[in-house]
Amino acid sequence: LVFGDPQALADLRKIALTSSAGVPERIAALEALIEKRVADLAVDLHDLLKDQSPRRVGLRGLAALPHDATPDRVLAVYTKLLPEEKQDAVATLASRKEYALRLLQAVEEKTIPRTDVSAYVARQLYAMTQAQGYGRKDFSAVMKMLGGFAEDKGSQ
Repeated sequence: LVFGDPQALADLRKIALTSSAGVPERIAALEALIEKRVADLAVDLHDLLKDQSPRRVGLRGLAALPHDATPDRVLAVYTKLLPEEKQDAVATLASRKEYALRLLQAVEEKTIPRTDVSAYVARQLYAMTQAQGYGRKDFSAVMKMLGGFAEDKGSQ
């Protein structure tokens, strides 16, 4: 993969997307593809959100690979996620300003419980919007709504 061999990338993609392949092999293949930022990989990662084995790697990978459909695809499976997968999903939605606004909307609509948003993520959202100069009038209201956010998992 060092030189971007197209056949090696195709082979890795095939392993990553084949549900009959071993889980460790699939995860290793996905991690290599994500690290290489392979074109159109986000679309494959969206499809893998239905597959529990590689889902956490896929959720984290979506944070690194911008795609307009990512927030909606993540939110579509959110209620089916395990607690640790929900943490990854929230982190992914907080990773990009375009996704962050959708995350805030989902919290406001109660699609994502405000307690699923850690204090760390809430601070990250606030800093991101301040740095980007967002002038959304409702942003402050949404951040106030997050007043009951979850404790940081790492501080427990």
